[in-house]
Amino acid sequence: MMFHRLLLASCALLIFHTGCDDAEKKHQKKSANKESVSDATTSENVAEKKKEEIKAEESNPVGEESNSTDGEAAPKPNKAEEKAAGEKAGGGEADKVAATFADGSSLSQADVFKRIKMLPGSVQGLPFSQLYNLVLFVMIQEKLACMMAKNSGFDKQEATLKKLQDLRDNILQQSYLDQEGKKKITKDSIEAQYASLTKDFKPEDELGLKHILVKTKEEAEGIIKKVNAGESFKDLQQKLSLDRKTLEKEGFLGYFRKAQLPKENEADIMATHEGQVVGSPISTPKTGYSVLVVTEKRKSTPKPLKEVEDRIKSILMKRFALQKVDELFKEYKVVMYDPSGAVIPHKELEERLEEVRRKKKGVAPEENDIEKEKKLDKLTENFVVARIGEKRSVTFQQISEFIKENPSTFSGLPPYEIYTTAIDEYLNRYFLKEAVKMSDVAKKPEVKKKMKESEFLWISHEFLEQEAETRITAARVKSEYEDFISKQDKDEIEARLKVIPVKSVEEGTKVINEIKGGKNFDKAMEEYCSDQRFRDQNGEMGYLKKSQMTLLSSELAEKVMKAPKATILLTPIEVNAQILVVRVEDKRTVELPTLQQSREGIKRRLKPKVMVEVTVEWIQKNKVQAFGFNGVPLDLKEENLEKTLGSQMRTQA
Repeated sequence: MMFHRLLLASCALLIFHTGCDDAEKKHQKKSANKESVSDATTSENVAEKKKEEIKAEESNPVGEESNSTDGEAAPKPNKAEEKAAGEKAGGGEADKVAATFADGSSLSQADVFKRIKMLPGSVQGLPFSQLYNLVLFVMIQEKLACMMAKNSGFDKQEATLKKLQDLRDNILQQSYLDQEGKKKITKDSIEAQYASLTKDFKPEDELGLKHILVKTKEEAEGIIKKVNAGESFKDLQQKLSLDRKTLEKEGFLGYFRKAQLPKENEADIMATHEGQVVGSPISTPKTGYSVLVVTEKRKSTPKPLKEVEDRIKSILMKRFALQKVDELFKEYKVVMYDPSGAVIPHKELEERLEEVRRKKKGVAPEENDIEKEKKLDKLTENFVVARIGEKRSVTFQQISEFIKENPSTFSGLPPYEIYTTAIDEYLNRYFLKEAVKMSDVAKKPEVKKKMKESEFLWISHEFLEQEAETRITAARVKSEYEDFISKQDKDEIEARLKVIPVKSVEEGTKVINEIKGGKNFDKAMEEYCSDQRFRDQNGEMGYLKKSQMTLLSSELAEKVMKAPKATILLTPIEVNAQILVVRVEDKRTVELPTLQQSREGIKRRLKPKVMVEVTVEWIQKNKVQAFGFNGVPLDLKEENLEKTLGSQMRTQA
């Protein structure tokens, strides 16, 4: 999995960025994803991580998966492309050259095909030839970055060596747990776990659904009329649907329970008879509108054991990891101490899992925890936080350094929980290292191979990032900022909106008339709001620019921009298949961000672009020659990259 995530991170470097966004919050998620990639290369506590994962998996008793088709396999070549590429390359033959380097080394087509097969369904929309070129570029990028890193001595630096050791430790620990866990997972244990997870299963009504995806509501309404007039849904689906993933399944999406349906459409969908088309289009954000047909109505049943066996094995493996750590705690006679010197009782597995549930629900710290937090600041470096048997102890200084080295592990926890969690994790890692030393896992060829591949990927990615960072100068950041500001409308207006989702246009008109007659907007919200999400936020949509409103509804944008502030729009507006009563709370001139406010965001957005620039420079310096899967030379000059690799380079890290 780490190998896959690093590969995806490398692919993400190829996204072309233009302009800069003044809304800094939009980039926080991307930043968080980026940090998670970096964290994956450090020595995570495998067992501790599994505490959170196991509850997520066990909360789904029959192993039901999302009905989304996003997780399908990576695209295969179409028949013409497959013939041109040749099945031999896909089968692992290494005689067809994909790229050559100045030092005489090369990459084969088989290498590229192997990597493509490891990609997830998120790249499914790319044509195969474009995907091949993109993956080849990433592999060239990795190889060159690793070569340059070694030439510069980066791989011998103290910080690098420590990170690599952490990486090896993590792989060895995971491999050890996998190896030992497999010995414990028997046919009987799998069947027992399946019985436990399904014993409380309660059947629910569920529907089988097919769809035709089109761009506009008008197109969808036209299709509904045609189906109701007797035209073949299958024929229309094959001709018109934009959803490539379900084309071969005649648009079949899967089976859905009421809770899985869009809240605003669930009544219409549930009321539709088998074989009938749902009477109104379903808005699908960012993709268009779906015409739905109900193929079947039935009671839900647990998935057969055969279908969920791998997920059950995953649950059992994670439980084994936690149990193994519990055993090691007892074997090594561990005693942990709170800041007052009192012994912290060791908690059994179920108790620790309950703690995970509490943390996820945001339960406030207990009063005695708050009192203990006050003593943390008074602890000396030599204060003993834990004893391992009679000979070894762990000091507060060691734990403090451990927390600094692994900040993401403890983010969001209150101080006392950071203290206790850090001790727990520090000891977990210590025990697993000791267990690994006593096992033969480090000698296994497959583990050695995994470590070698992971080290290669980490060095190449980390060095490329650092090289790019050195080239993002203050002058370049300022230039990017000035270019962005020059393109902005200095007098652009944004409006703060509050809305009440209602059941129909008629009800919306009624609500508007009542508000115009003196009814309080918030009172109307309580009485008529049909969407709990908006009720929870009191109808607030926040400040929106005209361009943002236009994406939701051109009618909304037009009417809001014409309306004075502190007024209600005179007619309901349809937005994403919802009928909204809209009040314009306020209007103001958009405040553009300062250079200081934008600096870090600009750096983040520049980095992928600069990484590509660095790669192209290295390609030229090392006289790299690359070839498409059909043997045609590829032009990897920067000005031609977008044409070679494709303009829609998107992947999710």
